[in-house]
Amino acid sequence: MKGGEPPARWEEIDAVLSAALERPPGERLRFVRESTFGDPQLAAAVESLLAAGDAATSFLERPVDLDADELARISAELLAHWRQREQERSDATGPGEAGERRRRHLF
Repeated sequence: MKGGEPPARWEEIDAVLSAALERPPGERLRFVRESTFGDPQLAAAVESLLAAGDAATSFLERPVDLDADELARISAELLAHWRQREQERSDATGPGEAGERRRRHLF
């Protein structure tokens, strides 16, 4: 389905998609195929939107696979990098009042 579809077509897609999303995940594809029988482009458009939604959801629900030691190591590296960048920025701008406050806060 292309982005240049007429508004009426997007209304059809939205209506079928909304109705499909009201059903349990296991029944959605069957519902879409039954309700779009004879219109394979409509079925394909709704099915691709359902698949995109499922992919986005599964990505966001996937846990980060890091143990505490690895997370601490990454955090320390990021903090060290950030402090180095702040020091370079402070060195480039001179101490000044804001620079001194930042230096006291960071170190």
